[in-house]
Amino acid sequence: MKKVAILDTSAIFTGVLNYIPFDVEIYITNSVISEVRDSNSKYRLETALQSGRVKILNPPTSIVKRVLQEGSMLGEIINLSQTDIEVVALALYFYEKGFDVTVFTDDYSVQNLCKRFGIKFTPTKTEGIKKVRKYIYKCPACGYKSKELPPDRKCPICGSELKRRLFNR
Repeated sequence: MKKVAILDTSAIFTGVLNYIPFDVEIYITNSVISEVRDSNSKYRLETALQSGRVKILNPPTSIVKRVLQEGSMLGEIINLSQTDIEVVALALYFYEKGFDVTVFTDDYSVQNLCKRFGIKFTPTKTEGIKKVRKYIYKCPACGYKSKELPPDRKCPICGSELKRRLFNR
């Protein structure tokens, strides 16, 4: 089975590129490139791209939509950047094509989505999550609870900003 590594921006910062075996194909999205700003990380990434060690691929829109839906169901949508969503979507794209995929990330929300989809992940500097977490949104003022985050992120009862809380089953 062909092995694929998907790198989140945090993986670029930590230099994980140097430790991935050469029989593993490495992919990033364009949005990962735009988040790399420090000179050392930029140099490492540019070198890896020019040598062909790292390839750029953006996920299909249909898979991005599925990741958004799942992120919303888990209550993660408030914490996911466009880059996070694309990284998970690219991993899901390869996973569904039968590749052995590992996502390198320290982002707990990305890890949570990967775990939900059954995709392996490797943290680069953190311990990582152990199980899928589901969140709800709660108003700190009036106690209103919702599984869905309104577009304005405000409580429909009192107007306070909703906060994300772990959903205990």
